[in-house]
Amino acid sequence: MPSFGKTNQLKKEHFADFIKAYTAEDRTSVKDERWNCFTRKEIEEKGNSLDLGLIRDESILDYEDLPDPIDSAEDAIEQLEQAADLIKDVVRELKKTEITED
Repeated sequence: MPSFGKTNQLKKEHFADFIKAYTAEDRTSVKDERWNCFTRKEIEEKGNSLDLGLIRDESILDYEDLPDPIDSAEDAIEQLEQAADLIKDVVRELKKTEITED
């Protein structure tokens, strides 16, 4: 599927293949890599989760590869403090120019 946005809006015709697969008399006969049928037993074997991992989405991070949440939070705090310090410096400079203009 293409990427959708303001210039390429999602339209009814984009659902044509889904409608065809969903309304098929025998859904198991649909030959399309995007649509699959699962038995209740197969879903139960996956812990009753519908996250069956059919198509790997490369945009989703692998949780094992993520940094420690405490380290991430501390890094974020440090970056925010640096940004706050920069803004304070700008305000000080602006106040200086305000005093000299009076």
